[in-house]
Formats: sequence, C-alpha cells, structure tokens
Amino acid sequence: SLADYQVSKLASFRRDVLYPDLYQKQQKLCRDPEKLYNLLRKSDAVFIADSSPLLLYHAFYKNANQPSELLTKIQDMVAKGQLMVAAQGDAVHALVGGKNNATVLSGDGVQVLTGRPTVYSNGFEACRLGVDCISVVNSRELSYMQSGVLGLFNWGTLDTKVAKYGNQPRLIKTGFDNSSNLIFGLDSDSYARISSESDDGEYMQMQVFGEGGLWLGDLRQSNDSMATAMQFGPFDSYFLTHEDKIMLRNDMINVELAPWKQAINTTTAGPLVNSSTPFSRSNYHKLGQMQCNTGAATASGSTDIDSQRFELTLKASGATNMRKGVLAKGGKRIGVCSFARISTQILPKAL
Repeated sequence: SLADYQVSKLASFRRDVLYPDLYQKQQKLCRDPEKLYNLLRKSDAVFIADSSPLLLYHAFYKNANQPSELLTKIQDMVAKGQLMVAAQGDAVHALVGGKNNATVLSGDGVQVLTGRPTVYSNGFEACRLGVDCISVVNSRELSYMQSGVLGLFNWGTLDTKVAKYGNQPRLIKTGFDNSSNLIFGLDSDSYARISSESDDGEYMQMQVFGEGGLWLGDLRQSNDSMATAMQFGPFDSYFLTHEDKIMLRNDMINVELAPWKQAINTTTAGPLVNSSTPFSRSNYHKLGQMQCNTGAATASGSTDIDSQRFELTLKASGATNMRKGVLAKGGKRIGVCSFARISTQILPKAL
C-alpha cells in the first residue's frame, strides 16, 4: 500500500493515520496522474514543506536522470508567470538551477574547509530513498550535488539556517569548489520574495522579510586557484534584513537597504571587533553584526582545526553601506543591522 511504502521506503510518518483526509486525496492523485496535472493547471501556487533535496530529486526525476513531466510543467508555468513556488527549510536548497550552482546536502562546522567534500552528480547516485537519504543529509561532512533539483533559482547556490548554525563555511566552500558566481544563505525566521521580469533571467529582484535575514557572497572577483590552497576570498559579502532589496541586472548587484534604518558611518578610529571562535555556531553572524552595529572598519577572528588555523577577516571600505534599526514584530522589538559590500576573506595561518 502507499502507506507502507511511505514508511518503509521514505522513512516517513504514518500520514494515513495523522492526516487521513489528505492521505485519501493523495491516493486518488497517485492512481490518476492526470488529476494531478489538472490540479496543477488550476493552482496559483505550490508550497514545498521542509524536505530533503534528495527526496525531492527522487520525486521529480526519472531513473535516467530526466525531469518528470510534472516538474517540466511546473518550470514552464513559473517561467510564464502562471505559478508561484515556495519552499521551507532544506527544501529551499532544491530550488537551485543554472550553471555551476550546487545543491547543498550536508556539512557542519569549520572542518568542512579542510576536508574533501563528497560530490554527487545526481540524487540517484547519492541514495536509494528512505534511511539511506537521511544518513546523507545528516552527515557532518560536506556533501553536495553538482547541479540543482527543481531548476527554478538560477542565480546562485542556496543554503539555509546560515546565521543560526554557522553554515557560512560550508556555503563558501561549496560555492568556490563548484565555481558558483553567487551564494545565498537564508536565516531561520526569514523569507525572501523573488521576482524576475525578463524571460532570460538577466534581471532578478529579491526582497527579504522576517526577524532574521539573508547573507550573500559575491564570489566572482575571487581567484579560484586560491581556494585550492584553502584560501577563500577576498569577496564582497552582504547581509540583508527586513524589507531590504537586492537587484541583479546584467551581472551588476544593486542593493536598497530599507530607508527606516539609520545609516552607520565606518571609521578607522572605531572599536576593535574580534572573536576567538568566529566559526562556532552563530559566531560568524555575531561578528558581522558587531561590526555593523559599531561601524568598525575591521572585524576578525581565528580558529584552530586539524592542526590548521583559519583566520576570518571582514573589512569595510568607502563602498560599504551599513544601516541599523528596530523591527517591531509580534509584540517584540528586534534590533537589526544590514550591510552591503564587506570584503570577506578566510586565510589559513601557520600554528
């Protein structure tokens, strides 16, 4: 039965017990795929709840690694502006498409900078469903697919929970190794609205909402050969918070920080900002926020891992823009600080 398959093959919960009405609808759609296509044609949006990118790959691709008819239809409707697709949690990683953009699967901590990642060419190579797929995404070692899954976000590699869990190292490593031009890291308690006004995807606008934010790295000006020596950068990084916008047009990045936030002046005479553990959990994010809130010209820190020291340096310049403000949401007042064009570099240092 479908219920037994979901439990044994997908390592899922008993949907037939918890959601009997939805389960009955799912059974009918599985028996008659044409009803599913008709439902899609009448829909305004598709929401993908938190899910493994690998399970999504198995759901939307055939054994020959060809996209299913359903995925092709979704892509076509999105391109024509007939359908909106939203994703939550790790399912966000699967939105990726385009050249040199990867699907992040796993990785934790600064140690991902020193090890060789596990790279898969497709989802079938990575796992066979169920517990097999869960073990891949739960690994602390860095792993990713060389291409996207849903092919709906063609502007860079995506990751999530970047600030909360300190996922910047794995996102930076994946971006450099796979030659991504841009890397995007969405926070918890945040969402981004994306629109593209041109058929060729040359123009894209993204606006950020929520209590967290969106971290962005522009890797295009970095020397790729440096990454092979575990040197990453320098590259420009950005952090956008509630109501900030970023626009990409003809390979140019323009940022509009919300006007209700107050501009911060950077000064070489400003405070010294330093962290002894910049890659531990949310400390990378906290270091950037301390620099943003104080207007410090430089923020830095170093961490030792596997007999190797890594130093993180964040530098402001005349091109840097910083703004901070207070977001009132749900009865809470939350301090937020956005920045644009902070030169970012991770260098190996001798112990």
